[in-house]
Amino acid sequence: LSGHDAAVTDVDHSSVDGRPIAVTTSRDGTARIWDLTDNTHRATFNGHTGPVLAITCTTIDSQPVAITTGADQTVRLWNIATTRELTVLDFPAHIGAVLHTDAAQHLVVATGWDLIALERTGTTVSQ
Repeated sequence: LSGHDAAVTDVDHSSVDGRPIAVTTSRDGTARIWDLTDNTHRATFNGHTGPVLAITCTTIDSQPVAITTGADQTVRLWNIATTRELTVLDFPAHIGAVLHTDAAQHLVVATGWDLIALERTGTTVSQ
């Protein structure tokens, strides 16, 4: 699987329409979806303005979602099936790691020395 123009920083997996996929992040400022059935590039997420550092894949409202973090101090949520950007969350420093808990609908991000836990309430994310 080649296609990034810089080092790959993270990888996670999910499925779309029953097909296994991998989603990678890279220092080239993109995240990419790879179809693991035929080892092809399926789509590219563009939006971060610097290196994309981490990824977690999850399901939100029955939709497959990729959550990416970047050196641009943002967390971005993407619908994997449509490749549409869903939302952007701004933070005071770059985000080096991300975790989403399916059952509790919590998003945990690591920024510098801090961990920030966000909880989804209704259709919004609250801190």
